[in-house]
Amino acid sequence: MQYNDFCRQTLQKDAPDLYAISLMAKQASQTHALWAVFAFHHEIRQTRTRVSEPTLGLIRLQWWRDEIEKIYAGQPVAASEVLAALAGAIAQYNVPQDMLLAMITPFEDELRAETPPKTVAEVLEILSHVHTPVLKIASFIMGTQDQDDIYKAVAQNRGLIDVLQRAQPQSIVAQQAQAFKDAFSKKVGAQGRIIKAFQSYSALTYSRIEKGCVPAHHPNTPLILWTNLLFQ
Repeated sequence: MQYNDFCRQTLQKDAPDLYAISLMAKQASQTHALWAVFAFHHEIRQTRTRVSEPTLGLIRLQWWRDEIEKIYAGQPVAASEVLAALAGAIAQYNVPQDMLLAMITPFEDELRAETPPKTVAEVLEILSHVHTPVLKIASFIMGTQDQDDIYKAVAQNRGLIDVLQRAQPQSIVAQQAQAFKDAFSKKVGAQGRIIKAFQSYSALTYSRIEKGCVPAHHPNTPLILWTNLLFQ
């Protein structure tokens, strides 16, 4: 459907790692549901950069809350490819309303924050707060049991990589996109493709970071572990 294509294209362009994860789903309906959830996460994540002041951002996020509540109430919703895709995912997989709305809360907190985080610990906590809800919904859609010991590590690692990714020159970003394209063009199993893609993505991301600033462990190891658990 058209709204599924919109979500897919959004992820291919702006969140290739999440798109890669979605391709490992065993059923097409699961893939489409993941596209919807991941595209929604990407949409609300952009709020801060799309508004000129926090109040406008909070109004925008409240609009999303209201529309999602309408879906659960069986009421007509605004015309939106992402909302249409979410409605389909909710109907097919019975995604709990509080789980979906929990994705919005971290971005509301971000807009209400009066001061930026002052320590690494505070940054990591924010990243966990932002990325954990979407990981939990993805696991729910795939029918896997909660992996609470994995969620936090994955959320923090993906958040850090995301921050570093946005700080890089466009030429490096283009190399990363090509790495994903090359990894998925090879005739190997889905598991092999996803791991190769993550390794390429991670290596290029951290190639711009000075020695001593890179974690000793592979930055995407928790993400790969979670992917293995999710699609086992």
